[in-house]
Amino acid sequence: MTIASPQLEAVYQRTLVLQQQAEALPEAQQALFAAAFEELHTVLEELHTSEAELHAQNQALVSTRQAVEAERQRYQSLFEFAPDGYVVTDAHGNIQEANAALAALLHVSLPFIIGKPLAVFVDQPERYRFNLALDRLQQLEAHQDWEIRLRSHKRSPFDATLTVSVERNAAGQVVSLRWLLRDSTERKQLQRLLEQLNVELEHQVQERTAQLQQALDFEAGLKRITDKVRDSLDESQILQAAVQELTLVLGLVCCDTALYDLDAVTSTIQYEFTNFGLEGVTASPSAQGQVVVMSRRPENYRQLLQGEYFQFCELAEHATRHRAILAYPLWDDQSVLGDLWLFKPQEEAFNDLELRLVKQVANQ
Repeated sequence: MTIASPQLEAVYQRTLVLQQQAEALPEAQQALFAAAFEELHTVLEELHTSEAELHAQNQALVSTRQAVEAERQRYQSLFEFAPDGYVVTDAHGNIQEANAALAALLHVSLPFIIGKPLAVFVDQPERYRFNLALDRLQQLEAHQDWEIRLRSHKRSPFDATLTVSVERNAAGQVVSLRWLLRDSTERKQLQRLLEQLNVELEHQVQERTAQLQQALDFEAGLKRITDKVRDSLDESQILQAAVQELTLVLGLVCCDTALYDLDAVTSTIQYEFTNFGLEGVTASPSAQGQVVVMSRRPENYRQLLQGEYFQFCELAEHATRHRAILAYPLWDDQSVLGDLWLFKPQEEAFNDLELRLVKQVANQ
């Protein structure tokens, strides 16, 4: 039999010596000593068994302790080298542990953080809200997330996301709070950019829809003019229909058309139409029949006589705002016959779609 413990081995050897000495005694005493030695052997065997069990338990305890230590080291490594800021505070928010990522996030040293209230690193306007949330954590079980602004004496305020979990003892009392802090500045910027892009996209969709609707309206207006040109050979009806349709379709204040007398170098307004349905448009003296001497506006008529259109902005007499004006020539295969003048109610240019409509009407 092998005895692992030196103490049990010494007792066992001493028992053998006593047993040998007892053999020299009388028979009655030998029987007594034999019974005692037998009982002692039984006790020694039980002690040996107990020692073996204790040794096995000690080995298991050592293995468990090693596993716990390895797990603690693993947790410590994860805690220290995690890319996000980790903090452990007491129930009142005083920092007990923090990792290097948090120090880097706040642009301060790690020893500077330990022992300070976490609220110190919350931007001043939001500390009251933070402290209220901290008080409510005493009654909460699950982790909580919220957006907040952090700062330090070396970093200006920045957006951050806080996630906190509550650790309680057996009595249900809060013993610690575990915090995860992430800089959400980039995410917020991306979110704002996405919102801006969505707004711009919505604006583009609305703008495109308005353009399509405008194109449909223009097409319908052009068809009405074309039908009147086809149905009538009366020049007066054709020109009157043209200025009226252009005014209504383009939402103009008014539109007029004039015919040229190249011998007299004059332009006479033949037809006009004013859109009194527009807000702010009031009755004014009619320009129909007015004769304009081209030499009084040489630059305007030089372009028109060359078949060129132009637009400009002019402050009308007694008006409080500018009006956009488009002048477009009317010509046949030989020369310029006259012009169209279009007046808008706002200070804005005629767009390409509107210019194409005017050109198509002029061609008619």
